Amino acid sequence: MSQMQIERIEGVHCATGESPTWNAAEGAWYWVDIPARRVWRLDHATRAARYWEAPEMVACVAAADDGSLVAGMETGIFRLTLGEDGDAKVTLLAAPPSSQLGEGMRFNDGRCDRQGRFWSGTMFMDMGAARAVGGLYSYGAKSGLAGPVVSGMLTQNGLAWSPDGSTFFLAAPAAISRSSPIGY
Repeated sequence: MSQMQIERIEGVHCATGESPTWNAAEGAWYWVDIPARRVWRLDHATRAARYWEAPEMVACVAAADDGSLVAGMETGIFRLTLGEDGDAKVTLLAAPPSSQLGEGMRFNDGRCDRQGRFWSGTMFMDMGAARAVGGLYSYGAKSGLAGPVVSGMLTQNGLAWSPDGSTFFLAAPAAISRSSPIGY
């Protein structure tokens, strides 16, 4: 077995670093610092790191076809355009009804599936309250927002699919119930 190498990136400090995402077209890593409302980018070749600030907490990102990012944030699913000025310009793509994404909630982890749909779940931010009110949603440019596909979660993490796409994996503490079929 080869030895794993761990690298510290100087100048990068995150309170809660999440959602590492590789963008092959750019040769760059993206990730977020949730409470700092930042999206980070590391150019793999040059090792140059920088960040953009968003108007609300960003919990997860994925690359979009047009060079922007799709993100799960506090109030919905957004398109992020990263400006030269260090600000992330946001455009709301979809949001659950306020009855499903009330005060004190936000989106958490998220990923794209093989069909290009962005999946992300919601959570109540005060984890100590142990409120199992989170739900899992999917967003597609043509199909819009669907869900909650799964409900009754404290929080969700670790979204993944089997190599053939037939099995979906989700780390979700609390009793959950599937609200609708996951297949489309």
